[in-house]
Amino acid sequence: MFVFLIFFTLNTVTQAQSWTQLTTTGTPPSFRIYHTAVYNPKDNQMIIYAGFGNSSTLGDVWVLGNPNGLGGSPVWTQLTPTGNTPTPRYAHTAVFDTTNKIMTIFGGSPDGSNFLNDIHVYNGLLNSWTKITTTGSNPIMRLSHSAVYNQVNNQMIIFGGFGGNNA
Repeated sequence: MFVFLIFFTLNTVTQAQSWTQLTTTGTPPSFRIYHTAVYNPKDNQMIIYAGFGNSSTLGDVWVLGNPNGLGGSPVWTQLTPTGNTPTPRYAHTAVFDTTNKIMTIFGGSPDGSNFLNDIHVYNGLLNSWTKITTTGSNPIMRLSHSAVYNQVNNQMIIFGGFGGNNA
């Protein structure tokens, strides 16, 4: 099994950009597709959640410390969060609130036939999951959508995807 970590360095427009492949230590996560990854710049960590691999849906959380190669060698660590663990899923979205070290996930699918529209947050300070109950109604169930985080207004904004009612 190969896990490649490659990052792209952006310099000024007049300088050449370059790709650098890094060698990681620790046991890497299993092969997966349709997972999410967020970057925590304060702690220089990449957090990945769930995905689909080896004919099964995954629901695990992994952290890669020093993913940009700064501060030491990149190191993989599997986390075991407490709390209300989300249903394993893939093709969901995740955003990251750097101020509070919170990753928010939305939607996805546990099996490719059923779609989700639930919201869960992973608190990196407490290493715990919480299911979020919103006011009003959640967006329709969907997968393979896009999401961005508006830090100023503490909003997760989603767009597109596949799901119920032609999401």
